[in-house]
Amino acid sequence: VKIMNQKTFSFPQIINRTSGKIEMSDNVQSINECLGILLRTRPGELFGDPDWGCYLIDRVFKYQGVIVEELIKEDIATAVRKYEPRIIMSPNDVIISKSVNEIRIYIKYTIKETGEINEYNMSITPRDNPDRI
Repeated sequence: VKIMNQKTFSFPQIINRTSGKIEMSDNVQSINECLGILLRTRPGELFGDPDWGCYLIDRVFKYQGVIVEELIKEDIATAVRKYEPRIIMSPNDVIISKSVNEIRIYIKYTIKETGEINEYNMSITPRDNPDRI
């Protein structure tokens, strides 16, 4: 059995305020933090790589709360396939639920190196809308 041990900078707190040292994340924590950044970043927002990101936020707010589920699931799977090579997932591994003020995204994924199945959960609320006034 292979043991995954890739490290990334911890997010959102990169520097530990107490010790002044750089915080690192590894394994599932690293994957989940990277998924959060990838899914919340719209293409064109990352300087140097205009394609990096996902249309999730645009899709959620563009249609004034009407969720185009299949399109969102495909957008998520495409972004993950392209930019998160440590995992495998498909549109069928994404579950979307909506309440009055929140949209919840649940993703089940498999770590390629170990075969371990994990999950990532995120919530989107109206305050996440980058176009709000």
